Amino acid sequence: MKKTILLATVFLSALYISCSKDDDGGNADPVVGKWQQTEISGSGTSEITTCQKKETIEFRNDGRLILTVYEASETNIENCENVITTEYKWLQEATNTYDIIENSGATNEKTFRVSIFVIKGVLTLRSNDIFIEEGANIDQISKKYKQI
Repeated sequence: MKKTILLATVFLSALYISCSKDDDGGNADPVVGKWQQTEISGSGTSEITTCQKKETIEFRNDGRLILTVYEASETNIENCENVITTEYKWLQEATNTYDIIENSGATNEKTFRVSIFVIKGVLTLRSNDIFIEEGANIDQISKKYKQI
């Protein structure tokens, strides 16, 4: 009888340990989620506009990245009425190193290499050439996002 109780106790303990909460998504990449821009800096600039504060980036588990950018109207720079949503693909290449791939369907899709760090709910993205307005004279850009 004591062997049966001991065996049942060991079995239940093993079952409890193997089914801990850490198993529910514990292996998910820390970038997965939706993030809203809070800061931007690059080549000495650090001002962030009202529209830039609305920008979101969403890393999905299926490898898709959705970038939503807000632009000011021509008549009122505080009115962010123009919304541009672009879909990319993302892939982790190494620790804190990701490839962002244009999702155009073309055979020569452009790939951007970025560094991403997630610390205490803040995602920092650093890059030399992604998400930079065309014609901007910036060597490297750093953007910070809060998780929403």
